[in-house]
Amino acid sequence: MVVLFSLAVLAVLFATASTRTLTSLQFQTAEVTAAKRFDGDVAALDALTTLGRPEGDQMAWGERMLRLQSTGGLVDLNTAAPELLERLLIGYDLSAPERAEALSAYRTWRRQSRRLQRVADFARVAGIDPARLPSLERLATVHSGRSTLSGEQAPLHLLTHLTGRQGERETLLSALPPEVLGPATAASFAVFDDAKRIGVIAFGTTRAQHRILTIN
Repeated sequence: MVVLFSLAVLAVLFATASTRTLTSLQFQTAEVTAAKRFDGDVAALDALTTLGRPEGDQMAWGERMLRLQSTGGLVDLNTAAPELLERLLIGYDLSAPERAEALSAYRTWRRQSRRLQRVADFARVAGIDPARLPSLERLATVHSGRSTLSGEQAPLHLLTHLTGRQGERETLLSALPPEVLGPATAASFAVFDDAKRIGVIAFGTTRAQHRILTIN
């Protein structure tokens, strides 16, 4: 009986240790996969700063197709005109009181000479559940330094979001106040792999001035 009991205890201990080992290996595998993906993103951004801006708005990188979006065509959360910020929030499922409270909290925070370093920080500062601001990374930036939006460079999904309408670019632009629209710019670009933003880069007048601004 003593021998059987000892064997049973050993079996339980072995099973527990095996489970822990398997869990650890799975966790390490996930870490390695994430690290490889992150390294790939860094390599892709580094390639862009080395090669310079491609002829079009896309660049093949291995099996990936990277898309460049001028930050001038996105809403800058740090510097956008009040009406642009309001329209940005109106496009989400927030009630009027919720929008007013969020904008008030954000403006109070900004008046203390603070700036967002990442788009993802906006929800926290404004007191909004991030889940209620889906795809904000595709609509906004913190790098253009503009109060206006370049209608020429704005993605159609952003114009649809701001106007609450469907249509051609010119139709959507005509629904926005002229004072929130500005000229095109080619200073900095958000880089997307499919719908995922992987970082922001800036192109200078020479390759030595090209640089990575952020890595997501």
